[in-house]
Amino acid sequence: MVRAVARTVFHSRDAYARAFDRACACACVGWTALLLGEAFFTSERSRRITDACVSACVLACSVGYAIVLASVACGAGDVDGTRASFSSLAGVEALFESSAACCAGWIHYLAFDLYLGRALLKRERECGVPTVLRVCVTAPLTFVAGPVGYAWSAAATAAFGRRTESESEKETKSKTR
Repeated sequence: MVRAVARTVFHSRDAYARAFDRACACACVGWTALLLGEAFFTSERSRRITDACVSACVLACSVGYAIVLASVACGAGDVDGTRASFSSLAGVEALFESSAACCAGWIHYLAFDLYLGRALLKRERECGVPTVLRVCVTAPLTFVAGPVGYAWSAAATAAFGRRTESESEKETKSKTR
């Protein structure tokens, strides 16, 4: 039953191309909201709205990933099951010769890095890392190379450390003046 549904939904390469395009657009909306929220929206209400938007984009990409992955697992994609595996580099190369597997892998990347970017930027904000570093260094590094962004963020939060409550209150008061 699931195999029949997967083959109906993903009956051609065009279906995977559409899923790819939609996931890219969704991730673009999420990253844009995340960056604008970090750079310009400082009130608690605007941060909640930004977080909800980013969360919705992560969720949409995650659901899209699950659907594409299910179609691959059910045999709807063009994966060569005799060569594809995760146990060797050659097996992974064979897996990514498939447009279905490439689409699933890319959507996984988009969803995970957006999720990671949101978490890193929030942690950095709480630790007092300057906005310019969060927006101009952490976010691009996380988007392009997630683990490198994570390593940078760990170094930045260690360098800036946690601010005291009085420092956070002073910053908030100075912004409201």
